[in-house]
Amino acid sequence: MPRQARKKSVTQTYHVVIKGAGHVMDGRYFSEPVDTAGYLLRAVRYIHFNPTKAGLESSPGTDYPWSSFFDYQRDSAKLADTEQVLSLTGGRETFLEMHNHMVEEECLDIDKCRKRVPDDVAVDIILQQCKCDSVKELQEFPQDERNQIMVLLYKKGISIRQLSRLTGIPKGVIERALNKTLKIETKEASLK
Repeated sequence: MPRQARKKSVTQTYHVVIKGAGHVMDGRYFSEPVDTAGYLLRAVRYIHFNPTKAGLESSPGTDYPWSSFFDYQRDSAKLADTEQVLSLTGGRETFLEMHNHMVEEECLDIDKCRKRVPDDVAVDIILQQCKCDSVKELQEFPQDERNQIMVLLYKKGISIRQLSRLTGIPKGVIERALNKTLKIETKEASLK
């Protein structure tokens, strides 16, 4: 069933059950893009710790039956497609180790939502980090140094698209650099 039809069907069923009208997601719903592997892993862990933070269970996978965490514990998933996340962590054992300790994740929090950095400010940040005269010079940096600078720029609030547009570096190159670097950082942080 196409996604749009599925959403319509769910909405109609919801309204029949509660005798309501309007958008199902009215109110405090908000979203943000999950645009790197590191952020995906943080978001998954954030979601799995929500029932724990709400006091519904002592740790992920203990008492809250609607959590996708159970799918990551067993070989056959029922709710979630676990393949991508498990491959990013290096397997089930490392994934479960990531959930041994509750960490305050900065993710999906309205007050900590990424704010768009204006282009003129982004250019100043890029020039300052690169210590160069033109943002296009970042293309000429050795790959490892360029990738580290791109991660720093991303962490300072410059989006992937904005970084690509301003520097001329293809979006896919930036995404791969961020995914690789942030994946390593996330693994190191989760093992501490």
